[in-house]
Amino acid sequence: MENSPRKPIPALAILLIIYTLLSLIGITNPPVEIGHNWRQTVTAMMARNFYTHNTTFLYPEVDMTGNKSGIIGAEFPLFPQLIAYADQLFGFQHWYGRLINLIISIFGAIAFYTSTKQLFSKKIAFNATAILLCSIWFSFARKIMPDTFSISFALIGNYFLLQWLSPNLQQVKTTEFKSPFNPNYPASNPIVESINTPSKKLSLAPFHILGFIFFSSLAILTKLPALLWLTPAACFVMYGNAPRKIKFSIIIASILIIIPVILWYYIWVPELNKHFQLFYPKSILEGWVEFLPFWKMALERFYFTALYSFVALIFLILGIYFFIKKQSFKRNISLFITLLVFVVFIIKTGSVFPQHNYYVIPFVPIMAIVTGIGITEFIQQISKKEKPIFKYIILIIIGTEAILNQQHELFIKPSELYKLQLEKIGKSIPKNNLVISNSGINPQEIYLLNRRGWVVFSNQLCKPQFIDSLYHCGAKYILINKNLQENSDVESCLNNQQNTAYHYIQKYESKDYRLIAISSSQSPN
Repeated sequence: MENSPRKPIPALAILLIIYTLLSLIGITNPPVEIGHNWRQTVTAMMARNFYTHNTTFLYPEVDMTGNKSGIIGAEFPLFPQLIAYADQLFGFQHWYGRLINLIISIFGAIAFYTSTKQLFSKKIAFNATAILLCSIWFSFARKIMPDTFSISFALIGNYFLLQWLSPNLQQVKTTEFKSPFNPNYPASNPIVESINTPSKKLSLAPFHILGFIFFSSLAILTKLPALLWLTPAACFVMYGNAPRKIKFSIIIASILIIIPVILWYYIWVPELNKHFQLFYPKSILEGWVEFLPFWKMALERFYFTALYSFVALIFLILGIYFFIKKQSFKRNISLFITLLVFVVFIIKTGSVFPQHNYYVIPFVPIMAIVTGIGITEFIQQISKKEKPIFKYIILIIIGTEAILNQQHELFIKPSELYKLQLEKIGKSIPKNNLVISNSGINPQEIYLLNRRGWVVFSNQLCKPQFIDSLYHCGAKYILINKNLQENSDVESCLNNQQNTAYHYIQKYESKDYRLIAISSSQSPN
């Protein structure tokens, strides 16, 4: 009996394996990398408080609100809650959030590939997925931040939407979905096959509807910008050639998706903000005025930060040309509407979008599809008989450039490692004592210290009565980071503030940190 020939490993599997191996580099690092440690530690704080305080997800807590409860208005805390569950199962570690985000982001990429293959072609889907994985997605899919986590749920939700629609489009004309990018599209695409073939998937329709509602709702709850990914459903309702009952079902499903979002952000979050407000929404006009000085920086988010590759940018521009030239008016207008929705979101954020690179992530999958189209069409133009080697060379060049531009995210700079000693310092502080940290607005050091308190600037410590006022609010310790540039005068300020009412007693000192206990002269520690 002859052995059957082994089937080659699918290219997508190889791509995902390479991506995963690269992403696992430094996956167990605590959140002390320079990039976005502020945002990561806020998420990690919530997760640790869920774990240690056993609080409900309705009341997310952080550690830098001083003597307040720590409860804040924030995004729906699904991500930190999952991290807390991992802590309960395996014991506390800083890095569980990285791994959870990476796993969800991989599933999101798989859903993205499957949907793109159905709507365009296998070649475009592979190219687009490769572009997505080495884009800004690469660095943020391994951070303790919910951005790729959220968009992954949105991509999975849209996958279920597409599977829901596929067996129900019996009355749609075949030409409606014929794609110029895939000559064999009518014969190979499930949507078109179902038009002339009795559907065997109708019994799964409720499952797909629920999948669309469930994952899309989680996506938007986790991060509001994921609302962008309801645009495909809206465009289908407006321009799709389908029975009214299908369009009506999509509208009802979309309403069900939005209801919990409204309940959380517009009813519950205002209640949480009564405890402590961390984020401040802006009107369109306020956002526009704030955005204008930063428009060049915002443009850079699209031409470089999104894909981290100038080679990819060339193919993105080619892809835009071929998309407009070869796609139907309905698909072009759908792309325009999606872009318009994203522009409204950008303006609403004011200066936040230009100054935070991860805000471009919701739009990156669309940019990846258009870039994938550009690569596919370019190869077809230069070679009558397509050779896969051309595609792989282009993708390797783009991937290498993009990952090299992000490789610093895989490692912790030696200059930041000194902060890990804070875990040891924190153990010398009684559990419920509040600490003042001169780390500015960054809560990273309070998080690593594992104590609650205030984050202030060094010059505030020099203001008369400032420390005294926090002492009356319960502050018992001052943590001074000696490496901060503005720290030079703090020591002399503290010495000058010694008086008969309060004493500053040194409890710990190294070349990097000084821990000072504040005590009343009547009952010194």
